Amino acid sequence: MSEMEPDVNIAAIAIAVNAPPPTQDEHSAPFWAGLAERRIVIQHCAQCDHRRFPRMPACPYCGAAGGDDIVVPGTGTVYSFVRPNRAMTPAYAELAPYAVATVDLDGGGRMFGRVVPAAACAIGVRVTPDFADHPGTDATAWTELVFRVHVADAPVSTLAAAAAELPAPAPEQ
Repeated sequence: MSEMEPDVNIAAIAIAVNAPPPTQDEHSAPFWAGLAERRIVIQHCAQCDHRRFPRMPACPYCGAAGGDDIVVPGTGTVYSFVRPNRAMTPAYAELAPYAVATVDLDGGGRMFGRVVPAAACAIGVRVTPDFADHPGTDATAWTELVFRVHVADAPVSTLAAAAAELPAPAPEQ
């Protein structure tokens, strides 16, 4: 198994069917376009060598204008997370409880994303990226970045809870 492959085979990622598409602007459009192509695009400052997300017109570390878009693997470590038991908006009610984490990316930079399985999310666990397509028209379809927990790195106490989240196997006929 490679560094990019999750070490757990979980069926399709549940999505919030009624979630509105993200609002895109000149700074976020390359990120969302990258996700649709299964790529994670962040910015890199050539002057100070920092990586950053979200994209910005200038580097927050050194003030240099612009930045270069780079594609990153998206692997990393959970730095912090929240696990709402009650959805923050009605559109996400069907997913509760879910986990949203700040992930320290390998190579630098931090990103936010939903983590699956939510019960296995903990500070310090390793995650790999995955992509969840939200269907719709050309104007409303979008792709969500979701991080999958490396089960081998998850604390034992979270694994039992994560196993409870998995769908039961279909009865044999």
